Amino acid sequence: MPGYVSPPPPWVCGDTITDIRDGRVYATVLIGTQCWFKQGLNVGTRIDGGSNQGTDCSSASAIQKYCYNDDEANCNSNNNPNYPDGGLYQWNQAMCGSTSPGAQGICPPGWHFPTDEEWYTLENYLKDGGQTCDPNREDWGCATAGTKLKPNGSSGFEGNLAGGRGMAGNFDLRDQYGIFWPSSPHTPNPIDARCRELLDSTTTVWRCHYYKTRGSSVRCLKD
Repeated sequence: MPGYVSPPPPWVCGDTITDIRDGRVYATVLIGTQCWFKQGLNVGTRIDGGSNQGTDCSSASAIQKYCYNDDEANCNSNNNPNYPDGGLYQWNQAMCGSTSPGAQGICPPGWHFPTDEEWYTLENYLKDGGQTCDPNREDWGCATAGTKLKPNGSSGFEGNLAGGRGMAGNFDLRDQYGIFWPSSPHTPNPIDARCRELLDSTTTVWRCHYYKTRGSSVRCLKD
C-alpha cells in the first residue's frame, strides 16, 4: 500500500530502553524470567559526597546522585569494564522517600526498584546445582552466582564493582566491591536497608545490610 510504514517490532528484553526523563539509554538483559538493567542507573544531578541526598523525584534533575570521588566522569566511565558504573545513591533518595518494597523509586516508568526477594530469585537462579542459597542468610552464599553477576560473567548482568560512598562522605574500594540496594528495609533495624554485595575475590553473593545513608548502586527490574 502506498505510504504504508510497517510498525516497529515490539520491545523485548535485551533491547535498550530510553529513560524518558533525561534521554539516557540503558542496556537490558533477560535472566531467567526477570528483565534487569545491564548497567547501573545514572539519573540525577551530582552532589558532593560530604552532603546527604534528599528524596525529591519530581524530575530527573531533582534527583541527587554521587559520583565516585566527586567526579562526574566516574558515573559515566566504563572502566569497570563494559558499561558505565552509574550513580551512587542513598537508600531514601533511591526510594524517592517511600518505604514500600517494590516501589518505582528512581527507576524509569515501567521499571521498579527490586525487592530483597527479587534479588534472591536472581541469585538462586544463577547458583550452581547442589549449592545452598538461603534466602534469609546474613552472609555470603549462592556460589557461583557472584562470579556470574560480575563484569564478563556468564549471566550478562555486568555487576560493576563501583565502590561506594561511606558514612563520612568518603569514597572507597572501587574495583574491589559493588554494593546494590534492594528496595527492602532491614527489620527490625530501621536505620538500615538490605543490600547485595559482590567482591572481586569471591564467587558468592553477600546478603548484607548497611546504613541507608551509604551511597550504593541501583539496578532496575522490569514491572
